Amino acid sequence: MKSIPVLLLLFIFFSCSKDKTYSDFNLKDGEIVTLLVDHKFGSRGNLVYRYPQLIPGEIHLFGFLDREPGYNYHIKAKMVVPNLPPQDGPSYHLEFLNVEKKEKYLGNETFEIPLILGIIPGGPFINMHKEEGKYLFSNKVTLNFTAEEIGEKLEEIWQHKVEVDQVQKTLKWKSITLTVNHDPSSFGQAYIVSKITVE
Repeated sequence: MKSIPVLLLLFIFFSCSKDKTYSDFNLKDGEIVTLLVDHKFGSRGNLVYRYPQLIPGEIHLFGFLDREPGYNYHIKAKMVVPNLPPQDGPSYHLEFLNVEKKEKYLGNETFEIPLILGIIPGGPFINMHKEEGKYLFSNKVTLNFTAEEIGEKLEEIWQHKVEVDQVQKTLKWKSITLTVNHDPSSFGQAYIVSKITVE
C-alpha cells in the first residue's frame, strides 16, 4: 500500500474544515442567512427558522436588541464560529445584521415561557423583576394578569427571588412555567398570564 503524501493529507484536512457546517441550518462560518424570528419572545425553545424553508433551529442569536414581542421578523444574520469559543458560551452562534421585514402577529394563541433559566457559572435564576409594582419578564415584558390568584403567585415567586438573591439560598422550584398570550392593550410590551405551573 502506497503512503499518501503529507501535502495531500494537509490539503484534504483544510478542505474539509473549510467546508464544515454548523447547527440545524448547516451553515458555514461567515455564511449569511435569512431567518424568521417569531412573535413569542422568551418562549420555551425560543426557536428561529431558516427562511423560506422554515427549518427550525436552536441556536444563539446575538445582537437582536430591538426585537419586540408580538412581531414576526425576517432578518439577516451571519454564522460566527470563534477560533476560541468562550468557556461558558456556545461554540458557534448567529450574529444579527439587519431587519428585512417586521409583521404584527394577529392571532391570540397562548404559549409558554420559562421563568427559571440555568446559567453557568452561578446556577439557575428566576428571570423576573419587579419595578413600580409591575412584574417584568426578562427586563423587557410586563406580566399582566386578571385573576387574583395569578397575582398572588407572581408575588410569591418575586419574594422568593428576593430572598434567594439576598442570602444565596437554593431555589425551591426546579421550574416555573407561565402560560401567556399577547396583551392587546399593551401590544409588544406585555403578556397576559393565564396560568402558572411550578415543579
